[in-house]
This record gives sequence, structure tokens and C-alpha cells, in this order.
Amino acid sequence: MAHQPRWRGRSSVGALANGGWRKRTLSITLRRTLPERPVEWLDSVIGYHTSQGLGLRCGYEGFDGYVEFMRRRREMELEVLEVLDLPTLVVPVGDGRWDEHTAAIRAFVAEHLGVGGDPSRPGAHQVA
Repeated sequence: MAHQPRWRGRSSVGALANGGWRKRTLSITLRRTLPERPVEWLDSVIGYHTSQGLGLRCGYEGFDGYVEFMRRRREMELEVLEVLDLPTLVVPVGDGRWDEHTAAIRAFVAEHLGVGGDPSRPGAHQVA
């Protein structure tokens, strides 16, 4: 599936927020990272996100509270993207399609920043 820039508009962002970033998917993705981190990392991250600000205000606790915090934060970030008068690209994570995502990011940067390595374009630069 090709990535398309996410412009202002509730339909594209809303669909992604409600369907593409489900709590279960987030939980699975976060659990997958646990073996890569020290044991203390999880306790620190959970405490950081649940004992202050939004996490504290919403009463989030433990791993499930951390997952809910991250889900809600993503929802708020996508809401902010809706009102920006800037082109944005929302890239899914956790699906292992890194080559496809890298290509989408490069194409997006080339289109919107004039960077991409096209030698015929004055001022063009190669994207790593």
C-alpha cells in the first residue's frame, strides 16, 4: 500500500486514529520492545507517563495505563496534524515494512522539501 500525505481532513486522520492504532496493536508493539530494553526501563517509562500530566489526570496506572496513555497521545497528535496547514505523512510502525516506509518518507521529503537527489533540480540534495 502506497503512503499518501495526510492533509487536513477528519476522514484520513480519523480513520487512522480509530482503526490503525488500536489498543491491542499498540500493546503488542510495546510488548515486542520489552526484550530489547533493561528491566528498569519499563518501570521508568510507565512511571514517567502515568504519574504526571495527562497520565495522572486520567488516572492511568501500570502497563495498561501506559498503553492507554500512548493511544491517547497518538490520538491527540493526529488531531493536531488535522489543523496544521502543512503537508504531513503518517507512517505506521510495527508492521516490518521498513523498505516501503523508507521509500514513502524519501518521496514525501523530496516532494515537499525539494530534497531527493534529482541532479536536474537546482539545490536538490540526496536523501540518505
